[in-house]
Amino acid sequence: MTDVWRKRALDRRDLFPATFWIRIAVAAVFAVVLLVRILRGVPVTIRQGGLLFGLLQLAPIPTFFIYLALDVGLITIVMWLYFRALQISPLSMCIPFLAFTPCS
Repeated sequence: MTDVWRKRALDRRDLFPATFWIRIAVAAVFAVVLLVRILRGVPVTIRQGGLLFGLLQLAPIPTFFIYLALDVGLITIVMWLYFRALQISPLSMCIPFLAFTPCS
């Protein structure tokens, strides 16, 4: 039913603002969880992740932010494509492809 509601919510709406505000909402949830952990006194550490793309050694903080930026960018593109598929295709045509997700 989630996809039915998503299709209905995206009907006749511009995808860029919808994708942007959904990403902002997800970031806000993560920010609240992080803030609660910090207020409870749980130390937040970013551990050494190794070589950046297996090529370059950087400090943990820059490495984290590079991977974070790539992750957010790729997820935003994927969400936009998914929402566009829901917008222009019947559910019976685009939702069965989600069944292949566990295969990857």
